[in-house]
Amino acid sequence: MGGAFPLLTCCAAALSAAAWAVNGHDAVEVRASSFGWNATNATAALQAAFDSGAAKVVVDRQAGDWIIEPVFLRSDQEVLLENGVVVRALKGAYKDPNDCLFAVRGVSNVVLRGESNALLRMERDDYTDRSVYRFSEWRHTLCIVDSANVRVSDLALRLSGGDGIYVGGNSINIDIRRVDCSDHYRQGLSVTGVANLYVADSRFAATKGTSPQCGIDFEPNKPSNRLSRCLVENCDLEGNAAHGFTLNLCCRNETSEPISVILRNCRMRGNAAHGCSLWIGNSVKGLPAKGTIRIEGCRMAANGARALAVNAVSRDTASVMVKDSVLDARGCCWAGVLVSNNGFSADVANVTFENSRIFTDRESAVEFTALPGVGIESFGDTLWVERDGSSTPFDFAALLARHRPTPALRAAFAGGAKVDYRSLRPVSPDAAVRKAMPMCRDSFTFLQYLPKEGEYTIAFRTRRIGKRPMNASVQMRDMMGTDLGVFSITAAVQTVTFRTTGRNLRRFEINTRGNAVSVSSPYPGQGLMADVPLNLFDETCRLYFTVPDGSENVAVSVMPEEPVSASLMNASGKVVASMPSQTAAATLTGERAVTAGEEVWALDVKANEDAMLRLGASALPVFAAEETSGLMQKE
Repeated sequence: MGGAFPLLTCCAAALSAAAWAVNGHDAVEVRASSFGWNATNATAALQAAFDSGAAKVVVDRQAGDWIIEPVFLRSDQEVLLENGVVVRALKGAYKDPNDCLFAVRGVSNVVLRGESNALLRMERDDYTDRSVYRFSEWRHTLCIVDSANVRVSDLALRLSGGDGIYVGGNSINIDIRRVDCSDHYRQGLSVTGVANLYVADSRFAATKGTSPQCGIDFEPNKPSNRLSRCLVENCDLEGNAAHGFTLNLCCRNETSEPISVILRNCRMRGNAAHGCSLWIGNSVKGLPAKGTIRIEGCRMAANGARALAVNAVSRDTASVMVKDSVLDARGCCWAGVLVSNNGFSADVANVTFENSRIFTDRESAVEFTALPGVGIESFGDTLWVERDGSSTPFDFAALLARHRPTPALRAAFAGGAKVDYRSLRPVSPDAAVRKAMPMCRDSFTFLQYLPKEGEYTIAFRTRRIGKRPMNASVQMRDMMGTDLGVFSITAAVQTVTFRTTGRNLRRFEINTRGNAVSVSSPYPGQGLMADVPLNLFDETCRLYFTVPDGSENVAVSVMPEEPVSASLMNASGKVVASMPSQTAAATLTGERAVTAGEEVWALDVKANEDAMLRLGASALPVFAAEETSGLMQKE
């Protein structure tokens, strides 16, 4: 372990001896079968063996598997699974969402180890049957909570309804070696709270079922949860439905104990998303937590997205060091490294590369994306770019020059543009509307001006994403914010007729619940609100918006999740700013004369999937699908 965590090393040595005094007597050994193995349900026998007070329990090989309901390990005990022993979850059991195959809760001095081909197996596919089981992501194979001095080694863990191994609570001195955690529903290994953790020589693979779906996930649940002196080394994290390794500190703040995590000599390969994803800043009240995250001698290759993504990092957060590592992004449609502060308003700092290499066949090796005006304060040291057989140092100075913090631009988006719904009027009251609004995802608001009393009919078109059921919700309000009721969109095309008693403006607040929805209306004076990010989905379109009299600078924020290209055009149709197809966020800006009067500008967008669009405060934050169908602000 390179002397990193000497306390844990001593603990592991003591555990491997597996000799404690039990009730004042010398350690004894029992065979679990002596308590009455049963071919159909051996729970009672195995739990009786654990409860016997023996210092060593041998789970011996029988004519069939040890088929059990949840069991609980005890303090001061070594459990050995003999060669070829299979402990299997009893089908139809595990009805409680928190049931686990083996639970280590509130105990100390425990060894759980196997000989060759020892296996702990659950029935993942059974637990997805909602007619039998309540939904849960916590039916773990092995759960370690609020426990001390626990060593796990030489086991295969398969097909849980949650994690292969879960470590949490106020645990300390946890040692995990030579385990193979594959085909789990949520994670290979989840760590939510521990001090002194060592994970080595193990494999975490093929996680698929419910998010996050990673090989290893370090993610505290609350500020008091610790992640201190954690070392993961010589492990394979491969073929997972999301990231190989992920760390998320969004629930920590300045009251938390500083984090210390090292990822050393690990391989993250063939994961559907990033090889390694780090979310450093917090989303809870208070300042971010401090600490260090080090990635040393690791290799990330053939992952579906980035080799490495670092999110929400600044001078006030924990630091990230990537040393002596290889980041191979060849064949990927994104840059190999992403540094993103999209959800974090501070400038980027505290990220360092040392003697690392990135292999890429793209023009950009490192991309930066952030909220408008947020830039890079510091970022650098040594990263070599390997492209077409040549090796060149990455130009950190040029990256910083392109992304300097811009306080004025940040201010333009900080509070969002203010809209007086009572004063909105059509750009062209007599315009014929031919185009529907583009497909949008997540939550968004559609506006429709109503010139006089009468009935109006609009249509909602939907697009299912994946296997999500179509059940979008729509909250209706008038220009004063009056609650006019809620309805659901459940069909591919659904029309809605409503009535107004006089001139008004109707607001439709739509929650797509993960699918996509487009609104089609034949009436001029309509638009999509863009005072907050508007999620355009898989669209190539031109959107129009009005710039009021007196505005000098126009700014549009484009925040892609997949590659997006965009161009900003002024009132005469001239392109004043553009971005090539990329996944890095960009803010497109243009200037105009203050005396130019009210104008209609345009944004061309080509989004492969999700693109978040937002208009700065100098424009009316409402997008229209046609130049004459939109809205403008009238006194």
